[in-house]
Amino acid sequence: MGSKIAKAFGRMAWMALPLGMAGCGADGHTAAEPMVQDSAGVRIVDHRGALPEAPLWTVEMEEALELPGDFHRVAGGTVLDDGSVVVADAGSREVRRFASDGRPERVVGGEGEGPGEFMGLSLLDRWPGDSILTFDINLRRITLFDADLSFGRTFELEVTDAAPFGNLHGVMEDGTMVASGFSQLPDGGPRTGAQRYPSPLHLYEPEGEVREVEFAEVWTESYFDVIGGGGFSVMPVPFPSAIRPAYGVRRAVLGETLSGEIRSYDSEGALRGIVRGTGPAIRLTPAARQDGIERALDGTAEGIDLEERRRRLEALDFPEHEPILSQVAVDREGRIWMAPFSGTRWTIFDEDGAFVARIELPERTRPLEIGADDILAVVPDDFDVERVYRIPLRGG
Repeated sequence: MGSKIAKAFGRMAWMALPLGMAGCGADGHTAAEPMVQDSAGVRIVDHRGALPEAPLWTVEMEEALELPGDFHRVAGGTVLDDGSVVVADAGSREVRRFASDGRPERVVGGEGEGPGEFMGLSLLDRWPGDSILTFDINLRRITLFDADLSFGRTFELEVTDAAPFGNLHGVMEDGTMVASGFSQLPDGGPRTGAQRYPSPLHLYEPEGEVREVEFAEVWTESYFDVIGGGGFSVMPVPFPSAIRPAYGVRRAVLGETLSGEIRSYDSEGALRGIVRGTGPAIRLTPAARQDGIERALDGTAEGIDLEERRRRLEALDFPEHEPILSQVAVDREGRIWMAPFSGTRWTIFDEDGAFVARIELPERTRPLEIGADDILAVVPDDFDVERVYRIPLRGG
């Protein structure tokens, strides 16, 4: 069971304080009370970058259950009401069910275009009740399975001029689905330089009809290198402005990396909450800037001029401070979990934006589902192999 991770992370003490008690910030000063206002049904909470360090929730990696088998590009996972676990693996195009003790029980899917098969398995999420939704981005097809992974049915999302369908991202507890349209490129295609081309988000009814179009946008800033003949290559931008989405039981949550602002939308696409001041603005030093450039160059394909790419990145306009957040998640109770850009101590807010707790998670943790008592998550090992754990949670 992932002994390297378990031993490195170990067991941490849980310190609990009343949720309303002011805590001590990272600089040792007492955290300020947040500014709260309501405007036309939108609750705005500004923590002003001064959040308490307590209470501190913990995870117990020494007691974590590692699911057996090799995984490559995990596309989703959920813990069912009976404690069994279902995980989608995009690499093998399989959906796997495990008993509550981790024993493999059933595998369905595989490559193909027939019922229950996949060409591009890209999402697994809980469907209302105890059923499972999967999405095939290549076939643009939704497949529903029963809890035991018996095949149910397939259907597609409606495509309209206002909602040209790109990708399905998540499902809310009432069956509302969130999908994105295609990136909005300028006439003539991408332009050379650091650019962000937003993709509109749309809401769909449980049977696939469009409910609300363009209620928000997602994007990731990237460097586009346009070449002759209409082609282009893309590489990451150090410290990008990006929207990191998460989809919960009642809300779609969007976090902006640089500002740390988190916006939440209901199942009708209406903005309901904004959380600001979710972390301190850490000044971007020359050393951190250079480290970011080198990380962006990692994995550059063979045949591409690495030094030319480095020169282009070094010429970019960099932000004054590091991004505040790197990812967001929503647990089964509707609480918002925010991962910092630097470090491993996540921050948890309730559905209304109030501070709840901090929690240390292993480095590079990617939650698949967060329940009341455990976290189903992907934690890469020392060789970047994906490992899937069911991790006990203390404090929630």
